[in-house]
Amino acid sequence: MRRIIILIIAASLSACNNMQTPFSTSGFGVVVEVDLDDVKNVNINDGEIIELEATDKSLLAYVNDLIIDDDKIFIISRSEVFAFDKSGHYLFNVGTRGRAENEYMQADCIFMMGDSLAVFDWQSHRLLFYNTDGEYLSDRSIDKSEDGLTVSKIFPLSSDGYIVENVFQGLPGETPMFGRLNEDFGYEYSYSGLYRQDGAFYGNLSVGTANTLLYGGLFSDSVYRAAPDNKAIEFAYYIDFGKYKFPESLKRGKENYQLIQMLNDDETLTEKFVTFLMYRNETKDKFRFLFGFRKAAHYVEYDRESGDVKTIKIEDPNGKLKPQTELFAHYMEDGFYILAKSDDIDSNPVLVRFGYDVFE
Repeated sequence: MRRIIILIIAASLSACNNMQTPFSTSGFGVVVEVDLDDVKNVNINDGEIIELEATDKSLLAYVNDLIIDDDKIFIISRSEVFAFDKSGHYLFNVGTRGRAENEYMQADCIFMMGDSLAVFDWQSHRLLFYNTDGEYLSDRSIDKSEDGLTVSKIFPLSSDGYIVENVFQGLPGETPMFGRLNEDFGYEYSYSGLYRQDGAFYGNLSVGTANTLLYGGLFSDSVYRAAPDNKAIEFAYYIDFGKYKFPESLKRGKENYQLIQMLNDDETLTEKFVTFLMYRNETKDKFRFLFGFRKAAHYVEYDRESGDVKTIKIEDPNGKLKPQTELFAHYMEDGFYILAKSDDIDSNPVLVRFGYDVFE
């Protein structure tokens, strides 16, 4: 489990430095009970394995963002954007890093805008557009709002507009975490109820097909919702792990980085308790998320209508691919992708796709 911790903190801290665990919110949440004594074991080799080709130009570190558009996979790693085909063959880099008009200082997030790939660089406050062959098209500035919101990541809604994440600097209890832009990237408002404070930031946010963005801290069992039709952050879900819940007494008074160090120093804790609740996603019918427990990646699917909860554990019986080394999930309408890694230090992470019938 030591390797899991190191990879997560390295990938996450590359995004930014000061973040918070949420405190004040509005709304009523749903309790999701996860029975870790009733888990379905899934062989990672039963998924569709996509080996991302490692060349001199396509060596990846951690996967910080990923989108799939038709026949291409676009990945942010090492602050650059790489393109692969659906079989994992390396195609090209999208744009280049630099300070020129058609370059980005670092790629912080990517999304499709019509037929164009949008790359956001918060350091230059610019959104750059490329075609899906990686050729530069245009760019535009994303201005800071009058009340201090500075965009660090952009999440397009299926309706008009965007939910954006504020930069990591700010005063505790005063700097909002999220805001709303209209379809022309004009500032509309900041969300109330969730604010920055000292701590480490771990980014794994995405807007699901329910048109909402879900957020929660690494060691928090609470999940919060930003919705386009509500100016206040809502309390959405509480995840009840029963006897395997990470004790509040161990979290009290500690920052995330202190808890991670504690896990590094006492690996028996990872055998007893759930850690790293991550990659939450919501559709009209389902709520899905990922967590680490007993050195393995677990995925949960909660039926929002019936209340049924299904949990799977991704196993690696042959020992060639290790899903626990990269806690990651990318959700699509017809299935989801996870990451795995072999022992070959010169190889890239491996994408593995499962259909949602894997929960049956």
